Amino acid sequence: MIFSPTNWGQISPLFAEGGTDAEEEGEAYVPVRTHDRHLLVQVVPIGREQGGRILLLSDVTEVRKMESVVEAANLTDKLGYVFSGIRHEIGNPVNSIKVALNVLRKNLDHYDRPTIAEFVDRSLMEVTRIEYLLKALKNYSLFESPDIQRIRMDDFIGNFIPLVRDEFERRRVELRVMCADDTGWAMADPRALHHVLLNLLTNAADAVEDRPDGKVIISAMKSGPWVEIKVDDNGRGISEADQKNLFRPFFTSKQHGTGLGLVIVRKMVRKMDGRINVTSYENCGATVTVAPPEADGDERIGR
Repeated sequence: MIFSPTNWGQISPLFAEGGTDAEEEGEAYVPVRTHDRHLLVQVVPIGREQGGRILLLSDVTEVRKMESVVEAANLTDKLGYVFSGIRHEIGNPVNSIKVALNVLRKNLDHYDRPTIAEFVDRSLMEVTRIEYLLKALKNYSLFESPDIQRIRMDDFIGNFIPLVRDEFERRRVELRVMCADDTGWAMADPRALHHVLLNLLTNAADAVEDRPDGKVIISAMKSGPWVEIKVDDNGRGISEADQKNLFRPFFTSKQHGTGLGLVIVRKMVRKMDGRINVTSYENCGATVTVAPPEADGDERIGR
């Protein structure tokens, strides 16, 4: 197998003295795609005195394909939340466009150009809302590379919440949104972040649905070089023993769970160079924190 110059550039950090971020977590490898194969490239040291190293290649193409299938199935389980919101959120702008165009059509001979332009602009704004909602339905596959973009986090969360609010009301779970005045800008894939938040909010709603005062809070704020998004619930919490297995494939405490939701969420967050953390005490609720990197001043330009 022949590596391209780009591939060699990807794996060169493995040979550096500082290693890679993955190495600090005990995973000294770099994912590489060459031709139609997906590889994990790992450097294994041999003979500490001589400083020798072996380049170990693991073909994980079929594993990645299977992960994509599992991820798609996992998303399907959450679509009820999205579709209940989509029906409402698309209906409103479509109705506004219909009204605006009907009024405009009846008054074309009477309105001046600025007034006509105002009606056209209003309709275009509603079309933009529909476009955003349709993008929210677009599936994000673990098999593809993330499309990292500049995201203003308070706007992102403000646009996301209507997609799930109706389902929370149906389940009689209180949903609160708390964003700092200067939440900041983050670097993330909007599709992946949609999926991450959808998964976390679904889990939180499941955790509190047997409580008469079930409550879920989503908040966001800057924290050093990160923009932290927290999902808090006042549910049954997670035992200390279960917390050790949260990110283990197929581990679940739900009767009909797959045990793959958080596994996929962590993979998505890591692909965006972000962090994820879970804190919980049994019978005292749980907090899941997802933190994509903050976009610096230069990266915010041009949004």
